[in-house]
Amino acid sequence: MSNTHEWVKEGVPSEKESLKYIPTDIFPWWMNKINNQEAIYIPSVEELPIEANAEKEILEPQGIKSLIVVPMIYSNGVIGYIGFDSIHQAESWTEDSIKLLTMAASVITNAIKRKENEEALSKSESQYRIVVNTIKEVIFQTDRGGNWIFLNPAWTEITGYTLEESIGQNFSAFIHKDEKIKNFDLLQRLIEGKKNIVYMILLLLQKMRN
Repeated sequence: MSNTHEWVKEGVPSEKESLKYIPTDIFPWWMNKINNQEAIYIPSVEELPIEANAEKEILEPQGIKSLIVVPMIYSNGVIGYIGFDSIHQAESWTEDSIKLLTMAASVITNAIKRKENEEALSKSESQYRIVVNTIKEVIFQTDRGGNWIFLNPAWTEITGYTLEESIGQNFSAFIHKDEKIKNFDLLQRLIEGKKNIVYMILLLLQKMRN
């Protein structure tokens, strides 16, 4: 585990850099409570039970007198924890304080996960655009009337028609007339929504080039 964010009162030394990549298995008492989604309330570090000796040995050198920690829970799993500690004197936190900290942890957790999800979605969309824009096969989308609403750049490379002059046009205008006759019923059923997927090989018209 690592301390990723920290706020300290002016004049209080930071411990953030010294609390990096600490093995969690050396703190069984602490991690058992966190993994059980329980708050850790320590009114006095000096009075920690013997089973929390490992935790006591890391808290006392930091001068911590009292501490309160609540788990950060997302999708019924623990992704971290947030808390307060006092180094000048022992503190007693009320039940309302614990509830307030739990609420704050929930808000922060949701904000972190929302940001992670947005970044993952953005990355996925970026990767999709790269594939769509570089693939050599035509990828298209039409509306219910069969009019192009999306075409990838491969369309222009294969047919010679620009995206600007093609978008909004009916796809049938770019199919060889013999193909229209041969596949009329199948295409009509697709346009009318009577079929969701069809498989066919079509001859596309190419734009006359000088």
